[in-house]
Amino acid sequence: MKEHKITNAEDLGVQIRTRRGELRLTQVEVADVARVSPRLVVELEHGKSTARLEGVMRVLAVLGLDIYLRSR
Repeated sequence: MKEHKITNAEDLGVQIRTRRGELRLTQVEVADVARVSPRLVVELEHGKSTARLEGVMRVLAVLGLDIYLRSR
C-alpha cells in the first residue's frame, strides 16, 4: 500500500475502509480481532473524530497499517 497523507478523521476513515476491503474483512471481523466494538470500526470508517486513540491503534494494527509523523 502506498503512503497517504492524513489531514483529518475522514481521510483516516477512507484508508481504513479501503484496507479492510483489500483484506476482505468485515467490520465485525476487524473489531473482534482488534478487541474493539464493531461500532468503533463503523465510526472510524465514517470519519468520527472523537474515537479513542487506543482503539484506533488496535484497528490499524489488525489492518497492517502504521502511522508515521514527519516534521513539516
